Amino acid sequence: MGCHTWFYQKVNRTLEEAKELALKKKEEWDPKVRSMLEHESTLGLHNKRSLEYHKAALDHEVQRIKDGDLVLIYEHQPESPSFYDYSNGNFYVDIKPDDLPFNRMPFRVSGPLEYIKDGKLQSRHYPEVMLASFDETVEWVDNFGTPMNFTAEGDWKELVKAFWDKYPDGLILFG
Repeated sequence: MGCHTWFYQKVNRTLEEAKELALKKKEEWDPKVRSMLEHESTLGLHNKRSLEYHKAALDHEVQRIKDGDLVLIYEHQPESPSFYDYSNGNFYVDIKPDDLPFNRMPFRVSGPLEYIKDGKLQSRHYPEVMLASFDETVEWVDNFGTPMNFTAEGDWKELVKAFWDKYPDGLILFG
């Protein structure tokens, strides 16, 4: 099985802005759940208990977002999927395939199924790698990947360069 490659673009959003968006997204569900609970005569006991459970979980998550729970804040952004890099505090959103400067992958993961990294066995198919520049990408492909040359679209390095030119604050992840 091959490795998925994710292309992300950086979003300039403060933590407070992200928190407000997460609360807005979570609170959109609150009126729907309350409305269903108000019509309890039409609900069976099982459904009412289920809704009460969901309402309590919703209230708990809203409070955790207000308290600054980064996982919940960034899981509930309008863009999906998204990625929060805890090492540098940057927020990234997935780039849709139509917005990439190529139609096919310019490289793929290759080589043995396993390798040793920091004394631990790692799967080459899901490397723990974050590529944050053209140079890092070329170095990684030269060492661990297989370039995919498409004559119709150009050399793989040209395609990767086009990505980094379009998204200089981007990020490439595998998984």
